[in-house]
Parts: sequence; structure tokens; C-alpha cells
Amino acid sequence: MKIFSKEKITSLLSSDKLRVALVFIGLSAILLIFLSGSLFSKDSTDTITNSLSSTDYQINLTDELVTMIESIKGAGKARVLLTLESSYEYIYLDDDKTLAKILEPKIRGVAVACTGGDDPVVKEKVTSILTTVLSVSPGNISVSKLN
Repeated sequence: MKIFSKEKITSLLSSDKLRVALVFIGLSAILLIFLSGSLFSKDSTDTITNSLSSTDYQINLTDELVTMIESIKGAGKARVLLTLESSYEYIYLDDDKTLAKILEPKIRGVAVACTGGDDPVVKEKVTSILTTVLSVSPGNISVSKLN
């Protein structure tokens, strides 16, 4: 059973309304494709970069270090000052729009004051943990007694 005859199809394709509709649909599709590529990659990058803060990183890491140091036998109560050499670093692909990698802030140094900070064994344990966890040299770590 034929739904459309050749003449009917030919007359539909020669209709100005159909041509205008097809051009409109085609241009709309191209516009949507263009906008979706631009908006989604930019939005996802902005969302990631806006959620990262060097200050938040520093505070969270400091809290974790205090917990770690206070769990060392003989260290007692601890306070930690952490200084950063840099903030988050964003690495983009060649198109400068696509985020490829985010590097965490680099740590400059750590000062620790703890109740057992005058004990050489505690100092060594704290320094050892910090060099391992933070990948900083022992010369960038100071451990002293908390008053």
C-alpha cells in the first residue's frame, strides 16, 4: 500500500514552507551542537576550579596533620602551621578550554608545636611522618615544645 505518490512527494519537496522549515531545523541543530560543546566544557571547568581553594586545602591538611601528630606516642597536644609555596595549578590542553590536570598546592614548610616537642624521639617521629606525608625536606620542618 502506497501512502504517497511520486507527484505528492515532489509537490511537498517543492513547497516553500517545507524548505523554510528544513532550513530552520538544520540551523537550530547546528546551533545546539555548537552551544553544547562550548557550554558544557566551560561549565564543568568552572565548577571544578571554583570548588578548589588553597585556603581550604591548607585548613583541611592542617587539621589532618594535627590529628596525625597527636596520635604519636609522647607528642601530646599539637598545633600546626603549614605554609604553601603555590596555589592550585591548572593544566589545560592545547585548545586552552579543556582542563587536563589539576596540581595540588606545593608546601613550603611546616611548623609544629606539641607538648612533647622537646623530646628528641618525638621530634624525629614527627619530622619523619611529615617528610613522608608531605614530601618536604627535613630542613623545611620545625618541631618545638608547646607551652
